[in-house]
Order: sequence, then structure tokens, then C-alpha cells
Amino acid sequence: MFKKRKGLLLSVALLSSLVAAVIAIANAGPARTAASDNGFKQQVRNAIVELALPSGGNQQQLAVGAENLAGFISYRSGVLISDWNLEQLSEAEGFAHGTGKSVSKDKLAELMTAIAVDKLRNLTDEQKQSAVAAMGGFNHPDLPESFRRGRESVSLRASGKGRMTRDGLSSQIEILRGENAENKIVRSMIRNAIALEIESVCAVLIDADPEFFGGTKCEMTPMQALLVAYAVATDDMLAGNRADIQAKMSAIQAAASEAAASPYPTHVGQKPYGVNGYVFSTPADLLLDNAAVQELVTKLSQTVR
Repeated sequence: MFKKRKGLLLSVALLSSLVAAVIAIANAGPARTAASDNGFKQQVRNAIVELALPSGGNQQQLAVGAENLAGFISYRSGVLISDWNLEQLSEAEGFAHGTGKSVSKDKLAELMTAIAVDKLRNLTDEQKQSAVAAMGGFNHPDLPESFRRGRESVSLRASGKGRMTRDGLSSQIEILRGENAENKIVRSMIRNAIALEIESVCAVLIDADPEFFGGTKCEMTPMQALLVAYAVATDDMLAGNRADIQAKMSAIQAAASEAAASPYPTHVGQKPYGVNGYVFSTPADLLLDNAAVQELVTKLSQTVR
């Protein structure tokens, strides 16, 4: 019974933008590193500096901040944020700085839960197959045979934990989609898992930079909230700038080539996260498609007005 329930929870985590929630659900400890390592903390700081989110409501700062966030998300995951969404996000950020209103962790969990339930309710067969394939990890025509065989299993976390067969994951998703997504128990599970993961992302950012959220315990501006939502959806630890990420992927290529005793596909030109991510692959094209981002940005804007 526990194993069946555990599999159900893992599947909920995946399609609720909570690929990483398996750790908390399986009682295996924190979902993310607590950023206690100085090197890791510095990498998170490098990412924060690269982001350069606006510290005030100046229109030019807001526009640049929105572009920086969009570029950050794009080069790391391939997810594109439309011009309309960027304009709305910039406007919402300006309202937040002007009114002093913020987005709480609970509010973000509520908004992400609504989007996740909608995704599950309307999930097509093609989307389900695509999501399962994405969770199989990085794929390439020249992938060594040992790594190709490994794609028959999926990892629900970048750490490699939460492994199951692709058929097993597909079966669990089938249980949850359609009208079942509206079940109160399923919805509650999704929300609790999302809340845990948001808490974990906030802890990483605060531990690396206590002033990231203005000295609060994760009271977010709209741009910060979108960043946290992105991290939850892709299991991007938000560690490292472009140079750091390239170095990490280069190290992965070298280690994988050694392990396979044959050349592993080059990291050049690859995205670290999102669909077919070189570091960790997730169905970000589904979890963070234009409709989902638009819904989230609209609700974030309403929250701070």
C-alpha cells in the first residue's frame, strides 16, 4: 500500500511542477541542498548577480530586469517568455515596488496548484508521452549505449532519486489525469508538495543571500515569484551563471565519457535544464508553456495591486 501511494505521490509531484518533491514525500530528507557549502553559496550568488532583478520601480530598471529574467530562464531551459508576459510582469513588478505588496509562499503555492490541476485535467495522450520521454534524461543520436539503456528509467529529481520505470510513471500519470485531477485529496497533495518545494527554493536563495527577498522570509515580488516557480518546475538549483553552467556541463561530459568508455555527446549548444536538459531534463515546455506563464503572471499582478 505504501509503495503504491508513494508512486502516486511521485506522479503528482511531476505534473504539478514538482519534479523535486519526491524527497519530502518519501521522507528522505530535504528536497534541496541547504546551501551550507560555501562554493555552492557562491554559485547561487553568481546567478543572482547575473539576474540583476530590479531593486526599485524605475521603468528602465523594470524593463531591463524583465529581460534579464527572461534571458536567464531561456538559456537555462529553453522556455521563452512572450513580450506580452514580459510587459505584464514589468508592470506588476512596478506595482509591487510602489504599493509595498508582495507574493507570499502560500499565495504562490495556491497559484501554482491551480495551474497544475488544470494541466492534469486537460493532459492529452501526446503530452503525457512527451512528459515521460523528457523525464528519461538527456537524449542524443550519439548517446553511448549504456546511457541509452538508462533512459528506460526516469529520475524525478536531478539528484537521481525517485527512480521508476517509464511505464510505471506513465501508469501513475494516467490515474491522476482527467476528472481525477479535481479530487480534493489529489489537489491537497499537489498543493502540499508545491508548498514544500517553494519553501526549499526560498531557503537556498536566502541562505546564499539573506537580502534577496529584502530581509523577509520569502515575501516575493512578481519577478522573484516567477523565478521561484521556474526553479520548482525544472529542478534548477539556481546555482551558477553562464560560465559556471558551461563548466558544469563540460565536467558532466568528461565524466560521462569516462564512465561509458566512449565519447559522450558535446555539451556545446545544449540547455542544462528543461526538455532534453544536459544536466537534468524535465517537460518544461508543458509545465511552463505560454498559457501557464500568462496565467501565473496575471494572477501575480492581481496579487500586488
